[in-house]
Amino acid sequence: MRTGDDFARFHFQHKLGRTVFGLHGSYIVVRNDVEKSVGFDFGPHGSITEDAFWALKLMEAGGRARWVDGYLEEQSTQSVGDFLRQRRRWYQGLMKVAIHAPVKLRWRLAIGANTMLWTLAPFAVLYTIVHFFYGFEIQPWVRALANFSFASFVTLYLTGLKANLDEHGITGWLARSAWTAVQVVLLPVFSAMEATAVMMALLKPVNGFHVVKK
Repeated sequence: MRTGDDFARFHFQHKLGRTVFGLHGSYIVVRNDVEKSVGFDFGPHGSITEDAFWALKLMEAGGRARWVDGYLEEQSTQSVGDFLRQRRRWYQGLMKVAIHAPVKLRWRLAIGANTMLWTLAPFAVLYTIVHFFYGFEIQPWVRALANFSFASFVTLYLTGLKANLDEHGITGWLARSAWTAVQVVLLPVFSAMEATAVMMALLKPVNGFHVVKK
């Protein structure tokens, strides 16, 4: 999902030269004079997802960013527990960015809207389960929006999967087909994991920075 996200909205924003959706801090290169002018020390509110906080400060200061063509490798979390804690930190940190970043509202709107939509994830999963067992009629325009949202979700996952398979040299059609099938079949599991992390943040928020094993 994260790789697909890099090739989607993050690629789009860097083509515009803006960082309206924040940044994935693992992938940035910053000139020293820019770093000194904006700084990286933002206190407790800006230290949970410091990359996104810094991106808003950069825009406020008139700085611009661009996409650099290339590949960087990063290991993902190695356990479900670490995955949930990482996503919980991201959610809590982005909420703090949207609320506390000392920049104009227009720079915080995109991150705030995305994070609020993320908040709905647990309720969307619950609704899907209930609707599966107790289906009821919905308006065509609602169904169309839901189908578009689901198609976008699947596309992000499959785009990220393709990039990772290419990077790891998995070229055989049988292996790639198998990975793709498993990815699609397990989408409900991945959705439930993402939703659980948000639920953890809402019901049992934590202070500090959880270090995950990679």
